[in-house]
Amino acid sequence: MWSSAPIENKARSQAIRDTGRIEELAEGKKPVRIIWSKAKSRNVDLAMNAIDETYPGKEAPDEDTSKRLREDYQRAHRRSLEGQLEELCKEKEASINYFETEREARLRELAIADKEKFPNPQHRPYHQRDIGMIRVLMLLEINLSDVDDDYLDDYLDSHLANIHIWADKYYLTFRLRGSTRTSEEVP
Repeated sequence: MWSSAPIENKARSQAIRDTGRIEELAEGKKPVRIIWSKAKSRNVDLAMNAIDETYPGKEAPDEDTSKRLREDYQRAHRRSLEGQLEELCKEKEASINYFETEREARLRELAIADKEKFPNPQHRPYHQRDIGMIRVLMLLEINLSDVDDDYLDDYLDSHLANIHIWADKYYLTFRLRGSTRTSEEVP
C-alpha cells in the first residue's frame, strides 16, 4: 500500500532541481559547500510533502511507515545528488566540498585560515598537528580543567579517539586541501 518507488522518484526529481541550483553557484568559480546534516533536515519536510502528494486523500501512514518512506526519500535524494554532482565536477570542473556537519565545515575553514597565518610551521617550536589539536579542543569545546586526575584514564578512553579523528581532518585540510577561495553554502 505504501510503496517507496513514487517517493524515491520525487526525491530524484528534487535532486535534479538541486543540482541545477548548485551548478549555477559553481559557475561563479567559487567552491560550493554541501553540509549533509542540513540537507537531511530540509529533506524531512520535502519527504513529508512528497508523501502527502503521492498519497492524497489517504489516511496518513503509521509512524513506522512514515519513517521508512522519509528514509527512502533521503537515501534516494542523496544518492542521486551525489551522482549528478560527481558528473558536474567532471564536466565543468566545479569544486564541491561535502561535509557531514557544520562543525566539520568550520574545522576546514579554520585549517585554511591557519595555513595562511602559519604558512611555514617548521620554523616555529610547534607543528601543524599541534595547532590542529588545539583547534579541535576548542571546536569540540573540550575543557580538560574539568577532568579530575582520578578519571583522566576514563576520559581519554572515551574521547581521545574522537579528538584524533577531528585532528586528522584538520591536518589533511591544512596539508592537502587548503584553499583561500570563499565558498557558497547549499542547504
